[in-house]
Amino acid sequence: MKKSIKTIAASLVAAVAAFGPAQSYAIDFGVRAGLDVTVPGGVKSEGASVDVFKAGCGFHAGVVADIDLLSNLFLEPGMYLVYHNTGTDIQAGEDGILHNVKADIALRQFGLQIPVRLGYNFDLGVCDLKLFTGPSFGIGLAGSWKNAKKFDMESNPYDEDINRFNMGWNLGAGVVVSRFYIGADYTFGLNDRDKADGASWKQGCFAVSIGYYL
Repeated sequence: MKKSIKTIAASLVAAVAAFGPAQSYAIDFGVRAGLDVTVPGGVKSEGASVDVFKAGCGFHAGVVADIDLLSNLFLEPGMYLVYHNTGTDIQAGEDGILHNVKADIALRQFGLQIPVRLGYNFDLGVCDLKLFTGPSFGIGLAGSWKNAKKFDMESNPYDEDINRFNMGWNLGAGVVVSRFYIGADYTFGLNDRDKADGASWKQGCFAVSIGYYL
């Protein structure tokens, strides 16, 4: 089992191997999983911002490769499967008339997240403290709107409403004790997720992870 996981994780460092022999770097492979809280920004249109989306919950699970570079500097590419469920504050309407009734609509997204973090490791004796930052790239593999038919919406949000690709900047910290990992990070959304002309919104995400280095 460990061998197969390491084989999958090895694909994450292929780009790194291009600038030097892979065997010259100490590499630790690990598994991670945890909880996510999506932090969507307001939808901006014509100079105004409206809070359409609410914070939602989700989870992630995947693999990382911790590559020692110089001294305590490290590079950590990762690959995660993620699921996010984001609620909305959309009002229900009939015949173009809005009513003071909250529509039970939620954005469900399942996809792949690929962070590439550069960090520094502090040896504190009883544990290691890792501080890291770097870009994160996401792609939606599948998605749906809850109660889409009820409100005459396209069921697949990637068809007309939401951009499938997401890019962000990640910042976080973690602690390693006896090869067990626990950490937290935040990803700032950088690109526009809204496909509508004249409207834009960006999605951030807070995550808490636990893991183990193989």
